Amino acid sequence: MDLNKISSAARRGYIELGRHYSSEDTLKQAIHTLDALKKHGEVVRSSGFAARDEARLVELRDMLGAAGVGRAEAIVENVANSKEYQEALRIGRIARLQARPVLEGAKEDLSESEEAGDVAAANSLSATLAQTRVAGADATSLAEQLTLLRSALQQEAVVALSADRQGEQIVEGLGDAIEKLTKAARGRVLRPGTPEHTEHLDLLDGLIIKLVRRARKVARAASRIKGQPSIVESFKLDRLYGK
Repeated sequence: MDLNKISSAARRGYIELGRHYSSEDTLKQAIHTLDALKKHGEVVRSSGFAARDEARLVELRDMLGAAGVGRAEAIVENVANSKEYQEALRIGRIARLQARPVLEGAKEDLSESEEAGDVAAANSLSATLAQTRVAGADATSLAEQLTLLRSALQQEAVVALSADRQGEQIVEGLGDAIEKLTKAARGRVLRPGTPEHTEHLDLLDGLIIKLVRRARKVARAASRIKGQPSIVESFKLDRLYGK
């Protein structure tokens, strides 16, 4: 889940909601609700709480854990200093270095043509090469550059011209590097105690609270439809309120 894609208005709402709850309690409630979904997931999904909602709750639970919630000791080491992060950057930079010469060769080939489509493709490659001239300094920016390079290499005209330049293998390598960089960026841990870390936790808390409340609401409806009170009982929000 990419938290950066949440609109500013929605983000403010989630943070404000999460601010009123303990992250420890929110984590306990997420775990409790997920346990309930293991028992009654089929009937609850058929009543409106989709599998993707459950998957989102799982991811948010894991993100709270990664932020240090529920651990005896909070994580204080910035992931930028971790071996995993540095390895992702190394792989990404190599992939960038391998992709650019192939694009440069394809651009030169296309520049020799007078066909309007080839000229346009050559101009597009020039723009991509300009945007990726300097390697991104962090995992997110480097992943964005590699995505541009991969898209350029996947253009129909470029595919044909890069076939004998190991274009297909390079595209695969770019995909692997993008995946590693994206994972490294998402795993970024903010230093506990800072305003940024607190806001991050509030955001996660707010997102989880919305989901567990909706799960209980759907479970209540399913319980009435099926005539099974045990369904809604399994989705109690007692952990959320620290009881």
